[in-house]
Amino acid sequence: MKMNYLFIAIIAVLTGCSEKMQQVPEPSNATCEPQAMKKIISDLGDAQKESFIATCKSWQKARTMKDWTFKPSAPDNY
Repeated sequence: MKMNYLFIAIIAVLTGCSEKMQQVPEPSNATCEPQAMKKIISDLGDAQKESFIATCKSWQKARTMKDWTFKPSAPDNY
């Protein structure tokens, strides 16, 4: 009898988790654009909004970190 309740509880928890995970898109150039981001955020819940915004900010920061140019140092004045 206890196994049935435990089994039903586990299924209920896993079902809820899988639905939430499927709704949040992965950050990319298309999804982290300001217009697309506003549309995606309007469809998400509060916790999912914060998670999506944080992952987009992290993705954009990583993208800007790899876009750099070589700047030579100033000449020595010795």
